[in-house]
Amino acid sequence: MKSLSRSIVTIAALAGMLLFTACDWSSGSQNDYNTSGSDGSNVSGFYEGILSGGLAVNRSDWGITHLNVQQSGNTLNVTDNKGSKYTGLAGNGLSSADNTVTGEDGNTTEGTIYYTYQISFTGVNYVTGQEVNFTGYIEIKQESVIVSYVYDDEGNITDYVSEEQTTSTLKGTWIEANGITTTAFAQNDPPDVTTTTSTTSTN
Repeated sequence: MKSLSRSIVTIAALAGMLLFTACDWSSGSQNDYNTSGSDGSNVSGFYEGILSGGLAVNRSDWGITHLNVQQSGNTLNVTDNKGSKYTGLAGNGLSSADNTVTGEDGNTTEGTIYYTYQISFTGVNYVTGQEVNFTGYIEIKQESVIVSYVYDDEGNITDYVSEEQTTSTLKGTWIEANGITTTAFAQNDPPDVTTTTSTTSTN
């Protein structure tokens, strides 16, 4: 019976990986290309569940509400709020950009960059006692937003204050050794914000 359960998990995991690698992450004005991790981003973070009831893994009886992800090189160490520990890998970043300028003065989006990383990890869920096989991705969204302007006496813009807002989202398929399959969906909370002041030359 154990060998049958393991066979089911192996087949399901392979199917999930094939489905994942077949995804096309480009859409609209986004232009995807493999950066081979050259952006230097790191997926480490505290990911809060954004599923119904604040869950990070879509099983209310397990009560997993957050995942603490730590990356060193390509290695991942993941801990959930129940104390379960998992290890895995993060792939190279796939980047896309939307340079569309939108919004009005005081809230203008200068552009958005996305980095998407394939991730996988395994370990034992302490709540169920079952081995876990997770495959999915983490998307890092970096959005630059102008929040205010400074004008001279002639109405020309002399300075502006912008914020770079970084939001990281984890999503994927959670498969347990007994054949139970569900989803994980979590996000860093609150997003990281970096504020800068820039000077604009005027004619």
